[in-house]
Amino acid sequence: MEVTFTGPVFFSETDEAMFFAWLERVPGFVSVQGHGSSLTVSFASERGAIAELLIVLRRWQIDPAPLQPLRSEDPHPSSLWERPIHEVAAGASEP
Repeated sequence: MEVTFTGPVFFSETDEAMFFAWLERVPGFVSVQGHGSSLTVSFASERGAIAELLIVLRRWQIDPAPLQPLRSEDPHPSSLWERPIHEVAAGASEP
């Protein structure tokens, strides 16, 4: 499986290193290639990758639209499909 998306804006070398470290920990991660401002990430399988990649994209404020065709394959539906991570987190702390 391959997913291409617009890469994030990094504010430091540490920020960039953390992004790629998280990306490499997504289940099934194989490789990442840069193409201008886009990144193409390859995974050995979809198992667990879609949900985790959605979290990474939302955390770094990257539009998750490139994942939409894979949404039906996500075994763990999440409100992150519709809302940014800060909104989901705020909702989780409400009574």
